[in-house]
Amino acid sequence: DTLTVTSVNGRVQSYAYDDVPVITRTFLGTSDQTAHADIVSNIPEWTTDHRLRGIAGVYVRLRYEFEAFPNGIPNVTALVEGKNDIYDFRTSTSSYTSNAALIVADYLMNDKFGLGVTQADIDTTTINAAANECDEDVVLDDASTENRYECHGVIDTGANPKDNLEGLLSSMMGTAVYSGGVWYIRAGAYETPSITLDESDLRDNIQVQTRLPRTELCNGVRGTYYGVGNNYMESDFPAVTNATYLTEDDSERIWKNVEFPFTTSPSMAQRMAKIILEESRQGIVVKYPCKLTALETIAGGTVLIDNTRFDWTAKPFRITDWSFAIDDEHALGVDLILRETASGIYDWNDGEETVVDLAPNTNLPSPWYC
Repeated sequence: DTLTVTSVNGRVQSYAYDDVPVITRTFLGTSDQTAHADIVSNIPEWTTDHRLRGIAGVYVRLRYEFEAFPNGIPNVTALVEGKNDIYDFRTSTSSYTSNAALIVADYLMNDKFGLGVTQADIDTTTINAAANECDEDVVLDDASTENRYECHGVIDTGANPKDNLEGLLSSMMGTAVYSGGVWYIRAGAYETPSITLDESDLRDNIQVQTRLPRTELCNGVRGTYYGVGNNYMESDFPAVTNATYLTEDDSERIWKNVEFPFTTSPSMAQRMAKIILEESRQGIVVKYPCKLTALETIAGGTVLIDNTRFDWTAKPFRITDWSFAIDDEHALGVDLILRETASGIYDWNDGEETVVDLAPNTNLPSPWYC
């Protein structure tokens, strides 16, 4: 009836219920790892050549005892801390971290199961800003705090790297854009624009879509995460809804289903669901054909737009697509696809619903008011 735990340097070496031994041995997959002596001694087929370099694992030995294991061999699971040499661009040090932005950068730089890019290929400004945003404290309902974003999970090294990258990015509602030989990593947070574009930057007429099709709208977001309280099994997080948007949609509930495979906090999942909900309601999309004056803009970043016709004064937009263009007259330019955004999209106030449009479509007065 007594559980005895033996550990060395904080690592569990063995458990024992009375005199029934449960032996565990861990190996971390280091590049100079040797075959574990216990495994060599107890498994005839295992030799000193079975070093498992680059492979972490746990060796478990149970001595059969009906009273201890009445249902047969138990299901053995492990809670693994994970990679312990993730580089932090802010401090130039490497250690274990759950910071989602740094984990994304580590995956990009890994030459075994990632893309093998170098540190110089990662834009320092955006990765540092994203890492800081992930570390921001968020106050919860019980007055405790948690990081804004964290990344916890397991990737499949046999899967498409693009799929793995998208899964990691989902843990911080982030983006990773490759432009000009450099990766720009951003977390899901409002980025204050430093560039303003107006009519003088245009080389042609703009095209404006004022509303997204109904198939792309939602007034509620629900989905799954991998909760700590459920032994990291897939669980439903509390749905995020918005009464104002429900009214706008003729009281018809429109759900969007999402998955957060690298998120273990229900409150974190709800905050990310709220971002998805708010982004779906910002419907203005602009095709913006620019001169080369827009060359310094980057996909994934934000800009301010001044436009007299639409009465936009410093209206923020996120750049969803960026491409070079050559006109029929062989004039060079930059074509941008912009989508309206607002800082309030990323706010979270104790689950309060949004009651106004976070990004007004225009500053013009209502035509119905006199």
